[in-house]
Amino acid sequence: MTYQPRLDTSTTGSITAYNVYVSTDGTTFTKVASGSWSSDRSLKSVSFNTQQARYVRLEATSGVGGYASAAEIDVANIPAA
Repeated sequence: MTYQPRLDTSTTGSITAYNVYVSTDGTTFTKVASGSWSSDRSLKSVSFNTQQARYVRLEATSGVGGYASAAEIDVANIPAA
């Protein structure tokens, strides 16, 4: 999964700590990753084991200025073998 922070001149809202969850039904979520990112505007990524999922949730646990924002979030679709 990749996360692109906002691209203007401010870093307010850049996610600096996160959890990633997946779900097959949109109700029951399982945490698959957590960590932290620097507060700059570079593209961030997080890897986790391949999961059968229909939903992915990115939870910001910390952000610059107490906010969370994103220019873009992308989840890789890796077909089952």
